[in-house]
Amino acid sequence: MYSRTLAALPILAALLVVAGSSVQAQKSSDMPAEDAPVMSVYSPFAHLIDAFAPAKKQAAVPWICPSLGYYDPAGNNITFTESVPTSKFAIRVTPPSLPAAAPCTVWTVHVDFELLNAGITEKDTIQFFVREVSAPYTQIFTTYYLARGGDNFGEFEIDPPVVPPYNIRAIISTKRSLYVGYYVRGYSSHSVAWRFKGPSIYSNPIRSVAFLSSTSVTDASNVVGQSVDWNAVVRLCCQYPPPVELSLLTGSEQDGKVSLAWKTESETNNFGFEVQRAFSGTGPWETRGMVPGNGNSSMARWYSYSDAVPAGMEPLQNQDAVWYRLVQIDYDGTRNESHAVRVALGETPALISALSEVFPNPLSASSAAPAVIRYRLASEEAVRLSVVDALGRDVAVPIDRVQPAGQYETTWYPSQSSVPLQTGAYFIRMQAGATSSVRKIMVVR
Repeated sequence: MYSRTLAALPILAALLVVAGSSVQAQKSSDMPAEDAPVMSVYSPFAHLIDAFAPAKKQAAVPWICPSLGYYDPAGNNITFTESVPTSKFAIRVTPPSLPAAAPCTVWTVHVDFELLNAGITEKDTIQFFVREVSAPYTQIFTTYYLARGGDNFGEFEIDPPVVPPYNIRAIISTKRSLYVGYYVRGYSSHSVAWRFKGPSIYSNPIRSVAFLSSTSVTDASNVVGQSVDWNAVVRLCCQYPPPVELSLLTGSEQDGKVSLAWKTESETNNFGFEVQRAFSGTGPWETRGMVPGNGNSSMARWYSYSDAVPAGMEPLQNQDAVWYRLVQIDYDGTRNESHAVRVALGETPALISALSEVFPNPLSASSAAPAVIRYRLASEEAVRLSVVDALGRDVAVPIDRVQPAGQYETTWYPSQSSVPLQTGAYFIRMQAGATSSVRKIMVVR
């Protein structure tokens, strides 16, 4: 881990005025918007920003990134002032309920304090830490940034070590909670005005704590002198593999019936698929039937469903198509929606846009041989053919242009990739108009 020398990212213009006692009311500050960028351009995570931004997040990206803050935003605003070095405050973070194997990364920590009595050239250190919640509170990770005089308010990256095979920075499992916190060290003439909310609404378990020593923890309220929760937010990003890997969904109409077909590459706890229909690509959706799943499967599975063309379609002006989608249901009731496909009515397309199996598979990353990718288009479409890794990041984009209807073949050379390829699963993704197809390919070194 290299040393970090960045100061706090956003700094508020208004300064907090502190006078008299060490505990007093303070001006409220707004939390950052959920879709606000939180990464510095210097971040090792910067290339993943688009994948994680809620407004741009694609369904195929197997991650969730909740922000966990344990205080009442409508509570009383409390300021607690102390000299540097400060108390070591932390919050007890509980990861979301995910599969046992899902790794999580402490992505960012939102800080909210004011550094007092600091000159323009005097900067202190914000020391971040991650510890176990059980004695002896073993430290798992630590890093630091520089603090500047005035308000320090915003998101700070936490950069744990890289963990193979996907080179994600995972430092916690979903089986346990952790303490994530920070303190300020530096000039003894400086003071820090911490911001809290009161009274505390988290008592079982206590969420805001202070470390009296490396092996002793107390309620933060005991240090502040009144019932409080700490103004701190931890954003976690957890790898969340979808229970069913859907690689193909197509549909066509003939003789008054719509025939749907779809393929899965793997399934976990798959109870089945609910088939839904709508008269537009955005709904409203009605359930047409249910197709049982295969539970747990590591091999490709094909499914089909036949649906009668809706009666009374003729009176609907310009209604020349219907849309279908799948809702995959786990045994525990969890529901996952697929993309929608458009099915033209009154005609049988000569072709259905689709992506064929990729070969050879598996493919050697060090070999000069390419992967051969074949696909067909039912009509002239804007086609984007990309190779993505398990995190949803583009590794290569062999095709990205408008092409007429027909059969096509292209190649992808892993040995010429601009980024190092690890052994594991990659995905060939074709987006042609409203049609989306995915094929999995294994790359070995």
